[in-house]
Amino acid sequence: MRSAWAAYDELFEDARVSWCAEPAHMEEKFRKLTSGRIASPKLWADAYLLAMADALDATLVTFDQALAKHSERCLLLS
Repeated sequence: MRSAWAAYDELFEDARVSWCAEPAHMEEKFRKLTSGRIASPKLWADAYLLAMADALDATLVTFDQALAKHSERCLLLS
């Protein structure tokens, strides 16, 4: 756990990395993405990330092929 926090702290020491507050209008997008009948922790987390990217008009960079298929806002790294 200490190593994880050390990595986190180091990440935010990099000038290229910044914290982004959750936009006020994000909840509407998140609710829309989670209104289906299928429930799973992975789907819920993915929907949150996709809603955040959409609300911020940002690109979500991921290694997750399944996540990348859900939105054009995803950049899949290999």
